[in-house]
Amino acid sequence: MTPSTGPLVFIKTPENVTFEEQVILNLKNGEKRIGNVIKLSEDITTIQIYQGTSGINTADIKTEFVGKPLMLKLAPTMLRSSFQWCSDKLLTG
Repeated sequence: MTPSTGPLVFIKTPENVTFEEQVILNLKNGEKRIGNVIKLSEDITTIQIYQGTSGINTADIKTEFVGKPLMLKLAPTMLRSSFQWCSDKLLTG
């Protein structure tokens, strides 16, 4: 792992990692931070960390790849509101 920059962490590309895959960084103090793969190359993988990288010592991190993208559950009322807004815009122009 190389030092982090802003919300990004750069690691040596592991085998079988995929673009947009969810990543959990396990810090030495027991804290976990969630992110996802935003760039892949043969040598370096770039991970965006949602809680930021302040206080992270990259030498003390264990990286866990979840095997799927980050997903959120949405309440039916949230979806209904979104679709209603879209249909209103289409009908009214």
